Amino acid sequence: MTNEFQHNIKSGYGEQIKWVNTSSEVVPAYGIVQPSSYDSVENRWNIVKPTEVGDIWWVNSGTEVISGDLGVSYPWHIAQPTLITGDNLNVGANCGPVPGEWYMAHGTKFSIVGTHDVDDTGMVMVSGQSRRRRAVMTSPLAENVYPLGFDYVLTPPQTASADLLFTTASGVLDYERNPGGSIRSVTVSNFLKGISVANGVYVRIEELDGFWEPYVADCPPDGSA
Repeated sequence: MTNEFQHNIKSGYGEQIKWVNTSSEVVPAYGIVQPSSYDSVENRWNIVKPTEVGDIWWVNSGTEVISGDLGVSYPWHIAQPTLITGDNLNVGANCGPVPGEWYMAHGTKFSIVGTHDVDDTGMVMVSGQSRRRRAVMTSPLAENVYPLGFDYVLTPPQTASADLLFTTASGVLDYERNPGGSIRSVTVSNFLKGISVANGVYVRIEELDGFWEPYVADCPPDGSA
Protein backbone atom coordinates (compact mmCIF):
# COMPACT_ATOMS: atom_id res chain seq x y z
CA MET A 1 0.00 0.00 0.00
CA THR A 2 2.97 2.33 0.48
CA ASN A 3 3.36 3.02 -3.23
CA GLU A 4 -0.28 4.03 -3.51
CA PHE A 5 0.36 7.12 -1.44
CA GLN A 6 3.56 8.29 -3.05
CA HIS A 7 3.41 11.79 -4.48
CA ASN A 8 4.93 12.99 -7.70
CA ILE A 9 7.29 15.77 -6.57
CA LYS A 10 8.51 18.18 -9.21
CA SER A 11 10.44 21.40 -8.83
CA GLY A 12 8.03 24.33 -8.78
CA TYR A 13 4.96 22.12 -8.49
CA GLY A 14 5.16 20.74 -4.95
CA GLU A 15 3.38 17.55 -3.98
CA GLN A 16 0.94 16.20 -6.54
CA ILE A 17 -1.46 13.26 -6.56
CA LYS A 18 -1.70 11.98 -10.13
CA TRP A 19 -4.90 10.49 -11.53
CA VAL A 20 -6.69 9.59 -14.76
CA ASN A 21 -10.22 10.77 -15.43
CA THR A 22 -12.18 7.53 -15.88
CA SER A 23 -15.59 9.12 -15.25
CA SER A 24 -16.56 9.49 -18.95
CA GLU A 25 -17.27 13.18 -18.20
CA VAL A 26 -15.27 16.38 -18.04
CA VAL A 27 -13.94 17.16 -14.57
CA PRO A 28 -14.34 20.95 -14.12
CA ALA A 29 -11.68 23.15 -12.60
CA TYR A 30 -11.76 22.84 -8.80
CA GLY A 31 -14.20 19.92 -9.05
CA ILE A 32 -14.35 17.12 -6.47
CA VAL A 33 -13.05 13.72 -7.57
CA GLN A 34 -13.09 10.34 -5.84
CA PRO A 35 -10.44 7.63 -6.36
CA SER A 36 -11.89 4.34 -7.58
CA SER A 37 -8.79 2.17 -8.14
CA TYR A 38 -5.01 2.41 -8.17
CA ASP A 39 -2.74 1.66 -11.16
CA SER A 40 0.46 0.31 -9.61
CA VAL A 41 2.19 0.13 -13.01
CA GLU A 42 1.68 3.82 -13.83
CA ASN A 43 1.76 4.87 -10.14
CA ARG A 44 -1.48 6.84 -10.39
CA TRP A 45 -5.15 6.63 -9.49
CA ASN A 46 -8.32 6.27 -11.53
CA ILE A 47 -11.06 8.67 -10.45
CA VAL A 48 -14.84 8.98 -10.79
CA LYS A 49 -17.53 11.39 -9.64
CA PRO A 50 -18.20 11.27 -5.88
CA THR A 51 -20.40 8.33 -4.88
CA GLU A 52 -22.64 7.58 -1.90
CA VAL A 53 -19.80 5.83 -0.05
CA GLY A 54 -16.14 6.53 0.49
CA ASP A 55 -13.77 8.50 2.69
CA ILE A 56 -11.25 9.93 0.23
CA TRP A 57 -11.93 12.87 -2.06
CA TRP A 58 -9.60 15.29 -3.81
CA VAL A 59 -9.99 18.61 -5.61
CA ASN A 60 -9.02 19.01 -9.26
CA SER A 61 -6.56 21.75 -10.12
CA GLY A 62 -7.63 24.96 -11.86
CA THR A 63 -7.83 23.28 -15.28
CA GLU A 64 -10.68 21.05 -16.52
CA VAL A 65 -9.77 17.46 -17.39
CA ILE A 66 -11.56 15.64 -20.21
CA SER A 67 -12.34 11.93 -20.00
CA GLY A 68 -9.20 9.80 -20.35
CA ASP A 69 -6.77 12.63 -19.61
CA LEU A 70 -4.41 13.05 -16.70
CA GLY A 71 -5.21 15.34 -13.79
CA VAL A 72 -3.57 16.32 -10.52
CA SER A 73 -4.71 17.12 -7.02
CA TYR A 74 -2.93 18.15 -3.85
CA PRO A 75 -3.01 16.68 -0.33
CA TRP A 76 -5.33 18.23 2.25
CA HIS A 77 -2.53 19.72 4.37
CA ILE A 78 -3.57 23.15 3.06
CA ALA A 79 -6.91 24.77 2.17
CA GLN A 80 -7.85 24.45 -1.50
CA PRO A 81 -10.24 26.29 -3.85
CA THR A 82 -13.26 24.04 -4.31
CA LEU A 83 -16.57 24.20 -6.19
CA ILE A 84 -19.41 24.82 -3.69
CA THR A 85 -23.16 25.10 -4.31
CA GLY A 86 -25.92 26.00 -1.84
CA ASP A 87 -27.34 28.77 0.33
CA ASN A 88 -25.67 29.97 3.54
CA LEU A 89 -22.41 28.22 2.74
CA ASN A 90 -20.17 30.93 4.12
CA VAL A 91 -16.85 30.92 5.93
CA GLY A 92 -17.14 28.66 8.97
CA ALA A 93 -19.83 26.39 7.50
CA ASN A 94 -19.33 22.65 7.08
CA CYS A 95 -19.59 21.09 3.64
CA GLY A 96 -19.07 17.78 1.88
CA PRO A 97 -19.10 16.04 -1.52
CA VAL A 98 -22.46 15.54 -3.25
CA PRO A 99 -22.95 12.06 -4.76
CA GLY A 100 -23.10 12.27 -8.54
CA GLU A 101 -21.82 15.87 -8.67
CA TRP A 102 -18.48 17.65 -8.99
CA TYR A 103 -19.08 20.13 -6.19
CA MET A 104 -19.56 20.30 -2.44
CA ALA A 105 -22.72 21.38 -0.63
CA HIS A 106 -23.97 21.17 2.97
CA GLY A 107 -22.32 18.20 4.61
CA THR A 108 -19.63 17.01 6.97
CA LYS A 109 -15.89 16.25 6.79
CA PHE A 110 -14.85 19.63 5.33
CA SER A 111 -15.02 23.27 6.43
CA ILE A 112 -15.06 26.51 4.45
CA VAL A 113 -12.18 28.61 5.73
CA GLY A 114 -11.99 31.42 3.17
CA THR A 115 -13.09 32.87 -0.14
CA HIS A 116 -11.58 32.43 -3.59
CA ASP A 117 -11.48 34.78 -6.59
CA VAL A 118 -13.53 32.43 -8.79
CA ASP A 119 -17.34 32.30 -8.69
CA ASP A 120 -18.94 29.32 -6.91
CA THR A 121 -15.71 28.38 -5.16
CA GLY A 122 -14.44 28.68 -1.63
CA MET A 123 -11.30 27.76 0.26
CA VAL A 124 -11.95 24.37 1.86
CA MET A 125 -10.00 22.12 4.16
CA VAL A 126 -10.64 18.94 6.14
CA SER A 127 -12.82 19.71 9.15
CA GLY A 128 -11.28 19.44 12.57
CA GLN A 129 -14.72 19.16 14.17
CA SER A 130 -16.33 15.95 15.37
CA ARG A 131 -18.97 14.49 13.11
CA ARG A 132 -21.91 15.67 15.17
CA ARG A 133 -25.01 17.40 13.86
CA ARG A 134 -28.26 18.96 15.00
CA ALA A 135 -31.46 17.52 13.53
CA VAL A 136 -35.22 17.10 13.86
CA MET A 137 -36.73 13.61 13.70
CA THR A 138 -39.21 13.20 10.85
CA SER A 139 -40.31 9.69 11.82
CA PRO A 140 -40.30 7.76 15.13
CA LEU A 141 -37.15 5.85 16.07
CA ALA A 142 -37.96 2.59 17.87
CA GLU A 143 -35.75 1.07 20.55
CA ASN A 144 -33.17 -1.53 19.59
CA VAL A 145 -34.33 -5.15 19.82
CA TYR A 146 -31.05 -6.94 19.11
CA PRO A 147 -28.37 -7.85 21.68
CA LEU A 148 -24.78 -6.73 21.56
CA GLY A 149 -22.77 -8.95 19.24
CA PHE A 150 -25.63 -9.30 16.77
CA ASP A 151 -24.68 -9.01 13.09
CA TYR A 152 -25.89 -5.50 12.27
CA VAL A 153 -24.63 -5.76 8.71
CA LEU A 154 -27.07 -8.57 7.89
CA THR A 155 -29.87 -7.17 10.05
CA PRO A 156 -29.62 -3.38 10.55
CA PRO A 157 -30.83 -1.77 13.80
CA GLN A 158 -34.04 0.22 14.08
CA THR A 159 -33.87 3.31 11.86
CA ALA A 160 -35.75 6.54 11.22
CA SER A 161 -35.23 9.72 9.21
CA ALA A 162 -34.12 13.12 10.50
CA ASP A 163 -33.74 16.52 8.83
CA LEU A 164 -30.38 18.19 9.42
CA LEU A 165 -29.98 21.67 10.91
CA PHE A 166 -27.15 24.19 10.82
CA THR A 167 -26.42 27.54 12.43
CA THR A 168 -26.51 30.55 10.13
CA ALA A 169 -24.02 33.40 10.37
CA SER A 170 -26.57 35.32 12.47
CA GLY A 171 -26.87 32.42 14.94
CA VAL A 172 -30.27 31.12 13.80
CA LEU A 173 -30.97 27.41 13.35
CA ASP A 174 -32.15 26.58 9.84
CA TYR A 175 -32.55 23.47 7.72
CA GLU A 176 -29.66 22.27 5.59
CA ARG A 177 -30.59 22.21 1.92
CA ASN A 178 -29.59 20.05 -1.01
CA PRO A 179 -28.48 21.94 -4.14
CA GLY A 180 -32.02 21.65 -5.54
CA GLY A 181 -33.52 23.30 -2.44
CA SER A 182 -34.96 20.22 -0.70
CA ILE A 183 -34.19 19.68 2.99
CA ARG A 184 -31.21 17.41 3.59
CA SER A 185 -32.02 14.34 5.66
CA VAL A 186 -30.14 11.32 7.00
CA THR A 187 -31.06 7.91 8.37
CA VAL A 188 -30.63 7.64 12.15
CA SER A 189 -29.94 4.23 13.73
CA ASN A 190 -30.75 3.17 17.29
CA PHE A 191 -28.46 0.76 19.16
CA LEU A 192 -30.02 1.64 22.54
CA LYS A 193 -32.26 -0.91 24.23
CA GLY A 194 -35.17 0.61 26.14
CA ILE A 195 -34.86 4.08 24.59
CA SER A 196 -36.92 5.34 21.66
CA VAL A 197 -37.13 8.78 20.04
CA ALA A 198 -40.43 10.33 19.01
CA ASN A 199 -41.23 11.97 15.70
CA GLY A 200 -40.80 15.74 15.56
CA VAL A 201 -38.31 16.12 18.41
CA TYR A 202 -34.95 17.89 18.36
CA VAL A 203 -31.94 15.58 18.51
CA ARG A 204 -28.20 15.71 18.30
CA ILE A 205 -26.64 12.90 16.33
CA GLU A 206 -23.11 11.68 15.64
CA GLU A 207 -21.67 9.46 12.93
CA LEU A 208 -19.81 6.35 14.08
CA ASP A 209 -18.62 3.67 11.66
CA GLY A 210 -21.10 4.81 9.04
CA PHE A 211 -24.13 4.97 11.39
CA TRP A 212 -25.78 8.20 12.52
CA GLU A 213 -26.80 7.67 16.17
CA PRO A 214 -28.64 9.95 18.64
CA TYR A 215 -26.75 11.04 21.75
CA VAL A 216 -29.18 13.79 22.86
CA ALA A 217 -32.96 13.85 22.37
CA ASP A 218 -35.66 16.26 23.52
CA CYS A 219 -38.88 15.12 25.18
CA PRO A 220 -41.77 14.12 22.88
CA PRO A 221 -44.02 16.96 21.67
CA ASP A 222 -46.84 15.83 24.01
CA GLY A 223 -44.58 16.21 27.03
CA SER A 224 -44.42 12.51 27.91
CA ALA A 225 -41.11 10.97 28.98
